[in-house]
Amino acid sequence: MRLFTKFFPPRIKGFYKTKKFFKNKNGIEIGGPSAIFAGKKYIPVYPLIKRLDGVNFSTNTIWENTILEGPTYYYDSKRYYDSKRCPGHQYIKEGTHLDSIADGIYDFVLSSHSLEHIANPIKAMKEWLRILKKVVSSAILPDKIYTFDHRNR
Repeated sequence: MRLFTKFFPPRIKGFYKTKKFFKNKNGIEIGGPSAIFAGKKYIPVYPLIKRLDGVNFSTNTIWENTILEGPTYYYDSKRYYDSKRCPGHQYIKEGTHLDSIADGIYDFVLSSHSLEHIANPIKAMKEWLRILKKVVSSAILPDKIYTFDHRNR
């Protein structure tokens, strides 16, 4: 099975239909970068897009160590990173407070396993929708029974 998935990686069912929403578009990722969006992963969005900015809640995270605000958001891993691409803008903000980002400037929002950690997810979603030109969003959320804080929700 491992050999099969190496040559025929799994894709989300119907992903080919959604490619047009990401092709050569500008977006923002909340809580990324996320491996699931990389080139040979389940939802390979990164290779399709024109530019991606990122939002992280802190300058020091477990998954990225120390990060700086500014043009420092490298969303492709080193294996998939295209050196011709400029890095996106890294915002250091809580996902509910995107006030320094103008209304309607992004084509899409990506988020993988971050919304469930935000204290006010409804407020976060309103902010995410505010910065979109149209409503095109992809949020990956876990099944609550498989998370460590499943009794809190």
